Amino acid sequence: MARKKKTRRDPQKIVQQFLSSNTTQKRFCRKHNLALSTLQYWLHQHRHQQSSHEPPVFLPVEVSAEPPANGNSPACEIEYPNGVRIRLSEPVSIYFLNQLVQVRGL
Repeated sequence: MARKKKTRRDPQKIVQQFLSSNTTQKRFCRKHNLALSTLQYWLHQHRHQQSSHEPPVFLPVEVSAEPPANGNSPACEIEYPNGVRIRLSEPVSIYFLNQLVQVRGL
């Protein structure tokens, strides 16, 4: 039985084609005879490369020791630049707080 010869594809080119295609991953893979898992792996690699080239983002942090006027003070409150606000009712570890403060697409 003859073996099918695999042709090498340029992952970067395919990722760029997908990103500009404005279609779902499944449809794109069907159209280009590509395994969905392969495209997803290449997209993951692409995103990782993009994020490693971007410089870190530093945002100003305001610390307020004044309790709110209503007396119901959260232990910690974080407000992101896009307006998302997280209120924590109990103290948290510095590790957890660090994870919340990092900008992750919010």
